[in-house]
Amino acid sequence: VKNKNIKHSSLFYFMPLPEFHVPATIVYKHDDGTRDVFIKHEELGHGGFAVVYRVTLQSTNKTYAMKVISKKVTNSKGKLTLEKLKSEMRIQKKLNHPNIVHSKVSFSDEFNYYIILEYCPGKSIREYLKKSGNGYLSEPETRKILRDVVRGLVYLHNSDIIHHDLKLENYLIGSDGKVKIADFGLSTVLKNEDEKKFTICGTTNYLSPEIIEKKGHGFEVDMWAVGVS
Repeated sequence: VKNKNIKHSSLFYFMPLPEFHVPATIVYKHDDGTRDVFIKHEELGHGGFAVVYRVTLQSTNKTYAMKVISKKVTNSKGKLTLEKLKSEMRIQKKLNHPNIVHSKVSFSDEFNYYIILEYCPGKSIREYLKKSGNGYLSEPETRKILRDVVRGLVYLHNSDIIHHDLKLENYLIGSDGKVKIADFGLSTVLKNEDEKKFTICGTTNYLSPEIIEKKGHGFEVDMWAVGVS
């Protein structure tokens, strides 16, 4: 993995922050009437649709990452944007693998949609790379990262999910030291492994030839993105 000094159009680094109304405490009400109270702390990153905060669950003091998506912004972008958000929530909820960022719960209030996620204190591989003294990682480090990413990716593909936005910014280092795939905002689910998608999405520097040429594609677009990371 080398730092090529290329400007990457990551969701959480190069987009302006929209107007958000996020209270200091966010309450999730369970069906049985019990409540989870999340205390908001510092911002971890943001994009055009979402902002991510570090939060703690009041009852246990456990730390999570909370992705907040503005209803005002989402509604202004039309029905397709809302459907993609609902798809992200559904996909994230069903995933359970040590190399995938885990989702605890998703819910909404009158202002926002919330996704409570596993907190990854090691931040992203992009940030890890920036901190390396030589501007690149050693072969053992690279092997470890790729091993974790590929394990997570095999799980996704076996679940008929194309991630569509694999990149260094979306590889997070968990509290257990494992690298975990994050951000399923562009992910799609195949009806079967032979189905082809024609969606044009992803981060420019990681787009495969099939996507650029607007050809039908499948899991291979994720493999391309891993290879050029």
